[in-house]
Amino acid sequence: MTEKVPVVPARRLPARDGGRQRMRWMDVLRGSAILLVILSHATRLLADVVPTVAAVAWLDVFFSPYRMPMLMFLSGMLLPVALAKPLPTYYLGKVRRLLWPYVVWVLMLALVGAAPGPLLDPRTWYATSYLWYLFFLLCYFAVAPLVRRWPPAAVAAGSVALVLASVPLDGAEDGRVKLLLYLGGFFGLGHVAASSPGLMTRLTTPGTTTSTAVVLVGVAPGVVAVTTGLDTREGLFSLLSLVGVLATVVLAQVAVRVGGTRFVEWVGRDSIVFYTVHFPVLVLLAAGLEGTADRWGAVGGTLIVLGAALLALGVGAAAAAVRYRVAGVDWLFVMPIPGRTRPFTRDFTRTGVPPRRAAK
Repeated sequence: MTEKVPVVPARRLPARDGGRQRMRWMDVLRGSAILLVILSHATRLLADVVPTVAAVAWLDVFFSPYRMPMLMFLSGMLLPVALAKPLPTYYLGKVRRLLWPYVVWVLMLALVGAAPGPLLDPRTWYATSYLWYLFFLLCYFAVAPLVRRWPPAAVAAGSVALVLASVPLDGAEDGRVKLLLYLGGFFGLGHVAASSPGLMTRLTTPGTTTSTAVVLVGVAPGVVAVTTGLDTREGLFSLLSLVGVLATVVLAQVAVRVGGTRFVEWVGRDSIVFYTVHFPVLVLLAAGLEGTADRWGAVGGTLIVLGAALLALGVGAAAAAVRYRVAGVDWLFVMPIPGRTRPFTRDFTRTGVPPRRAAK
């Protein structure tokens, strides 16, 4: 009997954090999701400013069952390693890498005139604008230590319970609580997947009959979303989205083997930079284009949307490139600790690989 290829491919990037090795397919998936989020926000923010061809909206809808469930699933997969740390270290890490950038970028939203309310209003700080993703992660990681001793089956049952609890809230005027519950299910299932590597190997090893079936079925969520107009965040859609997420895991591993994923991996490794930076850029662009809709045809408007997404991506790339080179830039994304520095460990111009952070 031939030995199966493990779900974590052999081609990895050496990591500097605690001697662990990075799973490159996770960086590919995270980077891909961030790129799709940037395109989605460009499409939606500029939808009332410039006309676009119908295909742009269809593309946004097609990927909606994958983007955020994928990001939450991947975050859940990192939970076992995080929970292995002492609790003070664990919570300090979440304050530095989630709460700090959340606060900083709510203030940035206010600076560009896009805060949803007065800064002194507590409601302004609740899952604000596009930053709800960081807010949700804060909630999940805050309660995760309570279930760290649960067996995978119990965590899986709890994850399903979260999704079911979201069903009565389908169609609610303020969908943030509903979404918090719904995506919490994917976060929990990511934890189950990381705690059950044998299950993930059987489901997502490229080239097996099971993984081929997962990929074929995994197209269904996007097709159903486009053709039916169903809300992809309704509870009953979760099973389709889960299969879609598993399909992306298979495809990401294949992509790493084929090659050509370096830039996407970089985006995935510095996802906090690209995620936080892109939206204020798009807000400013939308404000600048206000009142010009009659100047553009659908094709011209589509090109503007794509150009806006590329510009937002470029600004994020510039911020990521100088993140450790220019004093204070990293403070926009991670809370600084006095006396701790992060020198570069690679020369991007020499290796062709974007720089990575050094060991603490």
